[in-house]
Amino acid sequence: MDDLVKSDQCFFVATGITDGILLNGVRKKSGGALFTHSFITVGGKGSYFQFIETRH
Repeated sequence: MDDLVKSDQCFFVATGITDGILLNGVRKKSGGALFTHSFITVGGKGSYFQFIETRH
């Protein structure tokens, strides 16, 4: 793990392309709108995570 990230002050973002255990894949709704599902986590002091669904 230390070879990838050597600091506690970092962030990671992932967006699902296809459905998986953690994230939904890209969805197309009526009217042509696309929805993506992302996971964001921030390390270090005050670390947190959140899920975001975005309409494109």
